[in-house]
Amino acid sequence: MRTQARSRHCPNLLERARQLNPELQRLGQEQKVEESRRALLKAERIPNLGIQVGADFNAPPDFRAGPRGQLAVELPLFTRNQGQITQSLATQQVLSAEAAATERAVSARLEAGYFDIKAQQTQVELYSVKLLPVAHQVESLAEESYRTGKPSILAVVQAQQNVQEVERSYLESLFALQSMLADLEEAVGGPIE
Repeated sequence: MRTQARSRHCPNLLERARQLNPELQRLGQEQKVEESRRALLKAERIPNLGIQVGADFNAPPDFRAGPRGQLAVELPLFTRNQGQITQSLATQQVLSAEAAATERAVSARLEAGYFDIKAQQTQVELYSVKLLPVAHQVESLAEESYRTGKPSILAVVQAQQNVQEVERSYLESLFALQSMLADLEEAVGGPIE
């Protein structure tokens, strides 16, 4: 039995995780095995009917020949499998609860990853659209001012260091975004679109 817990922000990721996540797949297979086991135990409680038909040909001196038949019914009086069926039901309930808990954990991990990625994408965009261009502009203004002889070389060096710092932070931000995407793919169990 699948839980109805769905992430509001990434329902397609949760559906994809249900299809690809190895832990959810393992639990689903274990549930199917346990259902089959319980069905087999229930089937063993049904009486077995055996029918045999044949012909007898006896040798001399009787010379008797003729058909014969036999009907046998096996009644499972002492093997009703009640204990095993109850154990199978309990195992099925444990597996269902474990699957629901795992699905909730995956859903929470997906939602947290989704929000982390959105925040990191905003930070990457801030660096690429605003901070990097401004740092380069400040650097070019400092170089131009130095050429005119107004500030010292120290202002130009500081502007270049600032550009390098912003570029390093931008690359770290990109790396963090890629790492978060990889973590999200791991939680899903496969590539995300």
